[in-house]
Amino acid sequence: MSWDNKNDNFLQLLKKLAEGDGKDFVAILGAGVSKNSGLPLWAELRSELCDLLEQHWKDIGKDADTDLIERIRKKDLWDAFSDLRRELGENISRTHMSVFLQHPVTTRRPTVICGI
Repeated sequence: MSWDNKNDNFLQLLKKLAEGDGKDFVAILGAGVSKNSGLPLWAELRSELCDLLEQHWKDIGKDADTDLIERIRKKDLWDAFSDLRRELGENISRTHMSVFLQHPVTTRRPTVICGI
């Protein structure tokens, strides 16, 4: 079920949850659920780190390996992040992932929840 503020079943569910009558409710959420909170999707994070890697190479005077960057951009996420960590080094990789994943100060909530 999506965040559809016109769906009667969805609105009834939200009302029950707001009233505390959702003890048997289990939410199964997709990977993009945190997007509205300002957090990046994994593919966006991969892209940011690829850009960072290109800049890192420039900063240390190394020629950018554009072929490697393009391969990383197309790899599955697990392999891509492993390659990025190896190329950037553990400290740079960890520091920048923390910055990219910092939770925004103000979190937007779906308007349908705000109206209950």
